[in-house]
Amino acid sequence: MKYRAWTTKELFYLKRNYRKMMPSEIAEKLGRTEEAIKTKAKKVGLRKRTTLYRAVKNGEIIALGTANELAKRLNLSKKTIHTYATPLHLKSAASLKVEKIGVCED
Repeated sequence: MKYRAWTTKELFYLKRNYRKMMPSEIAEKLGRTEEAIKTKAKKVGLRKRTTLYRAVKNGEIIALGTANELAKRLNLSKKTIHTYATPLHLKSAASLKVEKIGVCED
């Protein structure tokens, strides 16, 4: 297959949709291969990254999931979840702690 240069419009579409669409869907929309989508995304620094957290209250796990999922479940903002996951907060005497338990990458 012959190389075809990426247009500004295609790059904008890729950057806007890479985290919320499957590479195969983007490939179909742009008329490119799935491998081309993944390669270009990597070259421009795009990653599908999911960080998982657990919320612990009084020693008991009360929620597991992404920052967005915990924020919704605990009625907190995403920023608060990230703040609670910092080492300084984890060392505090607060009853609710949020621990980062892993990162999954595409």
